Amino acid sequence: MIKAAVKVAQDWEGQSSVFKREWLKGFLLKVVVSPTVLTLHVNPGMLHSTVGLPSVPAPAESIALESKYQFKWDGRGLRFVIPRPNGDGRDAHVDKPLIQAVARGRYWYDLLLSGQAKSREEIAKAYGISGQHVARLLPLAWLAPDIVEAILDGRQPKALTVKRLLAKLPMDWADQRRALGFEPKTLIS
Repeated sequence: MIKAAVKVAQDWEGQSSVFKREWLKGFLLKVVVSPTVLTLHVNPGMLHSTVGLPSVPAPAESIALESKYQFKWDGRGLRFVIPRPNGDGRDAHVDKPLIQAVARGRYWYDLLLSGQAKSREEIAKAYGISGQHVARLLPLAWLAPDIVEAILDGRQPKALTVKRLLAKLPMDWADQRRALGFEPKTLIS
């Protein structure tokens, strides 16, 4: 079912606007907007057929999907914002260069640790880059796990850039959070 849903999402961009409009007209039965909650009532039969499930008697006339929302002013007007799954309501900003730097640092560290690469210079030669570049990215292998997760989710501070990430990164995770502009992590005992 998940594979089918992913396929539908991938194919969606290639569909014509007429197809999308007609599909949505059949899929969305009702949209209810209250002051803080958006509720979509969807056609269960169409949901089943879209993701390739066998046709079964519908358990209800519709399936209700609810999400909290808020309005945000962005300088041009009000925007309708549905908070991300963690509920923080901030817009995600997936920064590909940040992700790439963290992934490379971790991957190269793993190559060294496993013995697949003998030195930074060997990695540099294999990738056609300088040993100095490899040396700058290797410390990213020791980023605090919550910082890595935030970067992958696009929840990093707006001011965090690759340049800032590489500038004298502390080894201590609490110091990393402070230096990079993340909220301090509280420990529950």
